[in-house]
Amino acid sequence: MEKSDTRTVSVIVSTYRREEELCNIIDQLKIQNYPHYEIIVVDQTKKHTELVQTYLENNKKAINYHKLERANLCYARNQGIIVSKGEIALFIDDDVSIKKDFIFHHAKNYDDPTVVSVVGQVLDANNPKPKYIPPRAKLLFFCKEKVSLHSNQKGYITFGRGCNMSFRRIIFEEVGMFDENLAIKDELDVYMRIRKRGYNVIFEPMANVYHHEAKRGGVAEIKQRSDNHQSNEKIRKLSRDETIFHLKHFNVFTFIIFFFLLQLRYSFKWNFPRGLRMLSGFKSTIGGVREGIRTYHQDYK
Repeated sequence: MEKSDTRTVSVIVSTYRREEELCNIIDQLKIQNYPHYEIIVVDQTKKHTELVQTYLENNKKAINYHKLERANLCYARNQGIIVSKGEIALFIDDDVSIKKDFIFHHAKNYDDPTVVSVVGQVLDANNPKPKYIPPRAKLLFFCKEKVSLHSNQKGYITFGRGCNMSFRRIIFEEVGMFDENLAIKDELDVYMRIRKRGYNVIFEPMANVYHHEAKRGGVAEIKQRSDNHQSNEKIRKLSRDETIFHLKHFNVFTFIIFFFLLQLRYSFKWNFPRGLRMLSGFKSTIGGVREGIRTYHQDYK
């Protein structure tokens, strides 16, 4: 038996207000052709339909089920890590489709002791088929992300997406868990910490998912992102999280440029040419930045 067949894998599914999608991914996980794995469902949904609740009751032996009182994606992932028993922690979204060899193609990469994380291929409505291009996850100016994970070429990569990523569980003891203060750039935050320590992250195209990006529930609702770009509450929360992320990974000398770019995006770009909305967005951005600075000094200093 190969080494990759002997590693234990904990598949962690964080779910929020998804019904049919949750049942579908559990069914697909139950028939994986990998010998040593557990299915951990971290449920942030207050109340499921009667049909889904019955399904979960009937599958108690197949899944390690945990119910949370509050909806926070990073908190859910951290709880999944805490209760997991596997050497590998594999994270997928509740609205993806996978093949029977999905877990195996993640696990096989950990035969290389220098690899601490595997990023899998992600297909979706925008990129429904893989392309023969190098995998790409670049950080541009001030960590603006440029990502192409529909590649069918294996190679090293900088970071991945939360719907299809795995880690050596022990790495969280060194770099820390997911930051529960962040509702954006939360996966990138972990990969930035891994990158600073010089560890390898590899892209594995055979470990592929199709991300359906269900309209209801999931990450978007947990992060409380409004569909309305003019939402002042959204601007405040985004500004807060962007500020925390920047202060964690950059220095104070770049903060003036960061603040200018934040205002340009959230206050002006989203609200142009409406003068009153631009002014309101400006105030919301300042409020979010202040809250971010306060949180940073309270929780990270």
